[in-house]
Amino acid sequence: MKTIKVLSLVIAAALLLASCGIRRTGEGKTNDVETKEQTAAASEAAVEETEGAESESEIIKKPENAAPAGLYNMTSSDASETYELVSTFKDDMSKGRDLCVLGGFPSRETTLTGADMGEIWNACVRDNSLSDTLRPGYLLEFDTPEGKCEKLILRPSDVTEDHWEYIETYIYDDIHQTPGAWYSHLLDNEFTDDTIVTSVKITAGEKIGKVENLKLTIFMYDVSERSSVDVEYAKANGYTAEIIPNTGR
Repeated sequence: MKTIKVLSLVIAAALLLASCGIRRTGEGKTNDVETKEQTAAASEAAVEETEGAESESEIIKKPENAAPAGLYNMTSSDASETYELVSTFKDDMSKGRDLCVLGGFPSRETTLTGADMGEIWNACVRDNSLSDTLRPGYLLEFDTPEGKCEKLILRPSDVTEDHWEYIETYIYDDIHQTPGAWYSHLLDNEFTDDTIVTSVKITAGEKIGKVENLKLTIFMYDVSERSSVDVEYAKANGYTAEIIPNTGR
């Protein structure tokens, strides 16, 4: 009789343990779900934090108050000068070896018109409430069989003759000139803080047929910040036009 009672107690204890085990398993499943939800929430938070960091980085690289900049092609010079904003410029060989001569203004307007480049430049500065110490800089990029070329151009000494066999570059201050007088490209001994590089001429070298992905970027900077301007600054704050050489050259 005692044996039966003992056996009954053992069976009851086993059932109780089994019942507790089921509850713990159930609790474990609940905890697993909660853990997965917590992990997912943490992952989403991490993604949002990363995206926030990237957005903040973009803001730092390209401030909201960055001055506008655009590349323009002169389309008329009769009674006044008219310039059209370009994002792609196709060389038609009409200028001989010169692929293009593009003007740079602190603007993104589709069309600019004025008596001359100086009047147009000053109107852009005034209309956009910009500083008189604002200056344009340029970044020339192209690919060659030897690799990629990047030229940051702020002053004449930046226009070096490396890769000259592919692309020749000349820069001009079209504002500080004697009206009606002939003038040449800028030289370094002519360059001062008052100089405004308003146009860039790109000329075909003897290996122009091997040039790919030719791009010119214009950006604006303040004279006081010239020493800190680099390629990344140009790319973050600039306006880029693709230049397509004629394949018949």
